Amino acid sequence: MRNLLAFLAAATLTILGVGWYLGWFRTVNIELNTTKIKEDLNKGSQKVQQLLERNRKERAEGQTPGSEKASEKPRRGTDEEPVMIEGQFKTHSPKQQ
Repeated sequence: MRNLLAFLAAATLTILGVGWYLGWFRTVNIELNTTKIKEDLNKGSQKVQQLLERNRKERAEGQTPGSEKASEKPRRGTDEEPVMIEGQFKTHSPKQQ
């Protein structure tokens, strides 16, 4: 697959190089509509700000699922978390129950 892609890339570059050398291509003008670009970027930033504001309000009201405070979640390495000792593996095996 990589060989095929490499061949296609080499063939494309060869055709473009030969065509440019022989004058097959004329000058290409690319025009950018900067006002449209600015409008689209402005619309996008407004949507992102609206989403962030909505998420902030929902978290403040507690509407989002999983919105527990960090202090309510058990932390690893605290005394609240059970600790297994080697002897416990033997006493709690499914065969003995």
